[in-house]
Parts: sequence; C-alpha cells; structure tokens
Amino acid sequence: MGTRANDLSRLCGEIGALRVARHTFMEGLRDGVVEVLAGFRKTHAKMAKRTRADLRTFVSDLRGKVANLRQVAIAENEGAHTAWFGSHASRKPMAGSKRSKSKS
Repeated sequence: MGTRANDLSRLCGEIGALRVARHTFMEGLRDGVVEVLAGFRKTHAKMAKRTRADLRTFVSDLRGKVANLRQVAIAENEGAHTAWFGSHASRKPMAGSKRSKSKS
C-alpha cells in the first residue's frame, strides 16, 4: 500500500474512534444531567415543604397579632366612649346615624 492509502486508512480509524468517544461522552453527559435534575427536584421539594411550613407559622402568628390589635382598639374605643359620655352613658347610637333613623 502507498503512503496515501495508509494515511486514509489511519484517518478512517481515527474518525471511528472519535465517533465512539463522542457517543460515550454524550451518554455520560446525559446521565450527569439526569442526576443534576433529580437533585434539583429533590432540593426544590424540600424547599417548598419548608416554605409552606414557614408561611403557615407566619399566618398563624399574624392572625394572633391582628386579634390582639383588635382587642386593644376595642378597649381604646370603649375608653374613649367612657371619657366622652361617662361610665353610665347608654350605648345608643348618636343622633343622625343610620341606626337612629326610624323607618317610615
């Protein structure tokens, strides 16, 4: 065989070897990506579970704080009423309010 034939034969062998190496590399890359995505899904699920628990706690605390604020506001309103009208004043609506008007 001539030099050119040897070179072409060697080149064909190298092309075949590179094709196999590329195929092997792509399989490894695909497997790695699958593992990374599985890790992302697992981490995301843990994060979502923790976030839901944190939100439940936050909303529960917020409800308690709002309830306390409402009680304070009610007590302050009662104190203001007592200051304006005295402790024995009736709890009738003021004149001109919607409740004091009679239906005709």
